[in-house]
Formats: sequence, structure tokens, C-alpha cells
Amino acid sequence: MKKTKTLFAIVILLLSSALHGVAENDSVLYIRGVMDVTHIDGDFEVQSDSKIDRHIASAINALDVRKAIESGDTTDLFHIPLDSDVIELMHDGLIVPLGLSDALSADVLEMTPAVKEALFDNGVLYAVPSVMLAKVWKGEIEIPETYTEFLNYTDSLAIAWGDESIWSKRDYVNALLETFFSESIRNNGKIDFYSEAFVELLKILKKVRLPLELNSDCIAVINPAEIIDLGDAFTGALLKNTGKTGDLGTNSKDDPQWMLPPTVMKEAEPSVPVRMYVYIVNVHAQNIDKALQYLEYVVSHRDSGDEGLLKPDNAEAVFDSESNVWSVTEKKLMAYKENYLPYLDMRMHPLFSFSAKQEGGAYFRMFEIVMEYVEGNAELDICQSRLEHIMEDFK
Repeated sequence: MKKTKTLFAIVILLLSSALHGVAENDSVLYIRGVMDVTHIDGDFEVQSDSKIDRHIASAINALDVRKAIESGDTTDLFHIPLDSDVIELMHDGLIVPLGLSDALSADVLEMTPAVKEALFDNGVLYAVPSVMLAKVWKGEIEIPETYTEFLNYTDSLAIAWGDESIWSKRDYVNALLETFFSESIRNNGKIDFYSEAFVELLKILKKVRLPLELNSDCIAVINPAEIIDLGDAFTGALLKNTGKTGDLGTNSKDDPQWMLPPTVMKEAEPSVPVRMYVYIVNVHAQNIDKALQYLEYVVSHRDSGDEGLLKPDNAEAVFDSESNVWSVTEKKLMAYKENYLPYLDMRMHPLFSFSAKQEGGAYFRMFEIVMEYVEGNAELDICQSRLEHIMEDFK
């Protein structure tokens, strides 16, 4: 599953495709959006005696969907990232409420509260999840609790992406803003750009000299984008070679080395950002019944790893005898439930939406303003005033 999710993430980042109209055909279910990571389309075609026409559009978002539906596109299902822009589609009557399906409602009601709340709006179910990507940090040593403390160790602790490209100030500023907004929203909803923690971190970011590459003084490299995977391919290989079965804790040597991300404000609860992909049904769909039938098939054939992330209270260790790997290990499931589940953040506030982050959006403009300050091209008080003005307009 880990390789599959990695491939999925790469495809999401690299592929893109434009929406286009489709011809009406009652025997064909038209799906547009990100790839089918579970590869169940073929099985569904056999089971339902129908054909699926899936158009891959990995850069798709809710704004693209809005444009398509408003132009009369009759695509049946869209498969897109979940954010607050998706809720606006429902508010405007552009997608079909899913509560008529008992199977879909029962599936979502079993999910962990943070996920479940993101899929309902005013008691109405409007989306069905396919894949959940919960992002944590990963490293061999314990990291400081706050970004302010972390920035005191930039010579010995490096934050680097999977390709080992080290974090730049732009990466830090993006992490700072997302974390600060999340903490403020969860705390009391008030975003205070004059708060001591925010100001102190901005000043440190302005002064700090970040290394451009990993150096000999670095004692640990931290991956800030580790996707929680409950499976363990190593354990499966071990059992295959030894013929042993039994305690997952003793059989698995694969320590996940997950860590909670730092906070901006001291004493604030950390957050584990979640990116989730969901199916929604077009109000102009020609095959709504078939679309619901497909979604019911999706939820009954969801990957066991994703089931564990979405429904941890009902999850247990799962061994896939066909591929000789553990899809879910007891060790990782318990780590997820005890240490990371309480901090899941679906990032459903409008500030985290695609519309806010695209060029000209509120988040995009605030990011550029903070960058001006940390790069020495603006005074702090001017920066704070401009940030506050954008937030007032955004509300």
C-alpha cells in the first residue's frame, strides 16, 4: 500500500488535465478527476454490467468542477480533493446529497469524528471519501515542540523533502501560516497577527541564515511530509521467509519514526493535516442511480489501510496473504490511534481552500506579505496592518 500511495501522491503532483464535455450514454458511467488508486473500476464493470469512462485530471479542484457543472457538463462523478470549496458546491445546489443511500450514510457514520464532520454539512452527506492522506513528520531524533525552538537548531537539524531538498524560507513561511491559522481557529477562532508567538517567529525567520544544502554538522534530517501508512511490507516478507505467524510487535522491525509537527504557539495542541480525496455526484448527472451504485461499491471495497485511518475504532490488523504484506499492523494502528488521531485537522476552514491559495486569494496574498517582511523588504508594522486588512475583507 505504501508504494501505491507514493505513486498516487506523485501522480497528483505531476499530472494535469483540462475538463471537457461528455456525450450522454445510459450504459456508461462518466468519472472525472484524480486516478482510481484502488483500481476497482474494472471489477465494478464486471459486477454491474456497465462501462466506466474515467478521465484523469489530477490537478482538478472544486473550482474546476463548479465551472464544468455551471456550463452544463453531465459528467456523473467527480473525484477531487476535499476543502471548503466543495461545501460551497452543495450550498449552491450543484452536487447531489447522498443521504438517500443507506449504505453510504452507514459507512460515513462509522468514521472518526473529525472526518465525519467534514463530510456532512447541516446534517446532509455530500461526499464519499476514497483516500485519506494524514501528514506527520518523520525522523530519528525528537524535535523541539515549537518552530521558534526548532529554528535555533538549523545547523544541526534539517527539514528536507523526500528528495532531500532542504527547506527554504518560503517553506518555513508556508508552514508557519498554515500552523498559526490552524491553532488560532481551533483555539478561539481569532487570528491575532500581533500575538507574541507570531511576531517572535517572524523576527527569527527574518534573521536566521538557513543552510542551502545538508552539511557535515547536520545530525538528523526530518521529513515534514510523511504520509501515515498503517501497513508494513517488511513484516510480510519476514513471515514469508520464516513461515512464522503471531505477534506483530515482535515480527515487525519497521519503526515508523512518526512525530507530531511543531506548533507556533507554545502550549498549543499540534495538528496533523489531512488531505482527503472524495467522490461527489453532479446534479446534471445522467446516471445518478449508477453513480450511487458505484459509490456503494467503493465503500465496500475500500483499501484496508484507508479503512483503518477512517474508522480506527473498528480497525484491526490485516494480513494480505496474496501479496504477503500486512495492510494494517497492530503496532502502527495503535500508534495512530493513541498519538495522532486526536490531532487530525481536515483543514476545512475557507483559508485553506484552493480558492484562498490560488493567485489573488486571501492566503496567497498573506503569504506574499509575510515573505516581503522576512526577506527584509517591508517593516513589521506594515506587514501586520496589511495582514489584518486582508483578514477583515476575507470575513
